[in-house]
Amino acid sequence: MTLNVRVGITAECKPGDHDAVLKVVDEIASMTQSKEVLAEIASLRERVVKVRDQDAERKKTTAK
Repeated sequence: MTLNVRVGITAECKPGDHDAVLKVVDEIASMTQSKEVLAEIASLRERVVKVRDQDAERKKTTAK
């Protein structure tokens, strides 16, 4: 997916910082009205949330 937008926030995304990625994705979604782009963003957001949840589960399992 290629987006030609300017994001008005700066997020320092460290590896595994899913919330920072979601913040940027949500801002991009708020700036577009293209249904095609919104569908791609929704798909990307779902993947990020899935990975975030998997990482959280992995950390819980490892901490035990």
